[in-house]
Amino acid sequence: MQINSNNLVFDVKNDSTQTTTLFNADNNRILSIKLNEDKQIIDSLSTKLITEKYSIIGSNYNKNTNILYCKDEKSGDLFAISFDFLNKKTTHINIPLNIEKDNNIYNFSQNDKFYMLYTIKGTNNLKINSIDFKGNITSHIIDISNFKLLNYYNNPTTLYKSIGSFYGTFAIKNFTVIDSKSNISLIEASSKTKLYIKENQLIFTFDISKSVTQILNVNLKDFTANVNHIATPLIGASLESITEMESNSFLIDDKLFQFKITSELEIITIKTLDGQLIKTYILKPEKETTENSNSYYIISPTEKETEVLKNSKDFLERSSKIGYGSGIYCTKINDTYQINFGAVSDLQHSSAITMLPVFGVIGALTMLVSEKTSSKNISIYKKRYAVFASLNIDNQLQTFSNQKSDFKVSEIEEYISKTKKISNFTISKFGEKQILGFYDENTKMYNFTEFEN
Repeated sequence: MQINSNNLVFDVKNDSTQTTTLFNADNNRILSIKLNEDKQIIDSLSTKLITEKYSIIGSNYNKNTNILYCKDEKSGDLFAISFDFLNKKTTHINIPLNIEKDNNIYNFSQNDKFYMLYTIKGTNNLKINSIDFKGNITSHIIDISNFKLLNYYNNPTTLYKSIGSFYGTFAIKNFTVIDSKSNISLIEASSKTKLYIKENQLIFTFDISKSVTQILNVNLKDFTANVNHIATPLIGASLESITEMESNSFLIDDKLFQFKITSELEIITIKTLDGQLIKTYILKPEKETTENSNSYYIISPTEKETEVLKNSKDFLERSSKIGYGSGIYCTKINDTYQINFGAVSDLQHSSAITMLPVFGVIGALTMLVSEKTSSKNISIYKKRYAVFASLNIDNQLQTFSNQKSDFKVSEIEEYISKTKKISNFTISKFGEKQILGFYDENTKMYNFTEFEN
């Protein structure tokens, strides 16, 4: 298979059939190759493009069909390409929608429908377009004006400003979608607005107020919504009135892990979604070296290794002054929650930002998305400062214990660095295994390599 360096290669996994469709896209043509669980070819289809420049904004599938949703870059109109492997045909579907009129914040697929989420400038409206396999659009406007959204100073603000708006001195849009199937990084965790997508449910969490975490819950069955306000951990009235604070939260297993930090103190609380307190953890600024001192780390943009900080006082001071944002995120391993928290800086050099080609995919499962977003992989923090600490807490959410973070280069990244003339990476996850796909420029073959860890 001939793949040029500027082609876009990505894959879409069908969880119901355990098959994968590998796409190879260029300016004129899209080739789709259907693979079984062992990465053997089942079938293939290709189509020529009907537009000069396009971008792929999402995908969906059922048992026999893959569909790509595309934007015509010239007109701004939406169209879809259906790859029907049962009937051996491809179909272009024109969809009567111009996607440049509103602020499209995210797209995803669920239950044979493709959802496009929008905010509308100057309003408290969340607009949701759902599109079926035939290209039929159903539009829903959810007005949350009856629920108060608050900014940092607890003054009323709009949904438009709360989602994807600039916050303080942040240099990028501060909105992250949390993928429950992969580990995230402290970079994503430091976002003040997060979206969690569940079955027939959207949950937005806003940590833009210094006093409360605001939770917007949207039901995708009847398109109703409600907002809860859950108070952030209270460090102390006198200290909070004179100290700059950073706070954030993370949602897992219908529990809200909240985090507030100053140079003097840090508090982590675990609460139910109705605000009931389950457990509290407090970190004080110990000046001396203790048995837990080797639990605090800093990553420097100029170093390839992590450095152990002196003590908790050093950790608190650096975390509260690093400049970009603080964050907390959790993963669950067996019956234990691992809580990672700290702060991360902005990019130290703007040249580190890379762009996809015009015919790129939003949200494609690539190496940058899937493999490098882990607390164990130091490479995601290149050109940033990051200050880390970790805790474990048992399944009953009662007993905290310090956890040493195991920073290392991933096996996949190490494999890529040692293998010459390969490109166009994909990563598929099957159970606990990850499969790296790559194009070998010498043999002109697309290869798959399986990794256990």
